[in-house]
Amino acid sequence: MRKRWRGACLFGRRLLRFFTSFQVELRGNYSVERVRNLTTYHQTTSTLWALLIAVVSPFPCLVVVALVDCVPLAAPKEGLRANYLFWFRDYVSIALMTCAILEQFRINVPGLKINSMKTISM
Repeated sequence: MRKRWRGACLFGRRLLRFFTSFQVELRGNYSVERVRNLTTYHQTTSTLWALLIAVVSPFPCLVVVALVDCVPLAAPKEGLRANYLFWFRDYVSIALMTCAILEQFRINVPGLKINSMKTISM
């Protein structure tokens, strides 16, 4: 009976720890070290450079989306079999979205313990 109780308590603690890892306000993301790093970055980086990074950083994503959308499609009248490029384009789009979502989980939910290779393989 004690083993069952101990196992249930252990499971409950693990479940609570896992649940707590999802709570942004309980994670302690903004530690003193992070605030110091942000202050150092703010003091050592020029405003022009930070603005350039903020403006240029979306371009790789926009280029990928534009390349996916540039794939020529057959006329809808020709049916699904003629639109094999649609299925390829759809697969690439879904794969990219899935990778982006899993990467967000990997970064923001440390309790899941997903590394980059697992993200790619999923």
